[in-house]
Amino acid sequence: SDGNESIADLKEILATAKTCILCEVRLQAEDRAVRLASEAALDAVASAKGRLAAYCLPHLSSVAASLGVGEATRELLRAHAQFLERTAEDLQRYALRYDALRRYLTSEEERSASQLALLMLAGHRSVNAPWAAEFIL
Repeated sequence: SDGNESIADLKEILATAKTCILCEVRLQAEDRAVRLASEAALDAVASAKGRLAAYCLPHLSSVAASLGVGEATRELLRAHAQFLERTAEDLQRYALRYDALRRYLTSEEERSASQLALLMLAGHRSVNAPWAAEFIL
């Protein structure tokens, strides 16, 4: 048998979101969480006092798509832009102080900025699964 047939055979037995109950549960939970996040964003913008939650970029994209075009999406994206700017500033301050041998002057916010930036860009490793099971091989 040729290599292409072997690959096709493997793909046939590989679980997909349609055949793997865990993938299906994860997708349903993520859909529900996106709906709840969208509702919370709408409520926060409507009340004008509510704080918008921070999401990693993959989930921010899902929530923004769920909200569609409108004030809530603009506010959500504006809040995330400000949050990411603040994180970038913390990263810069940390790098400057660290390189200048003034490490003792760094704040906790500056010390944790690198981990926060990674979480915002990629999401938490135990929650985010941006790949589709069909494309693991």
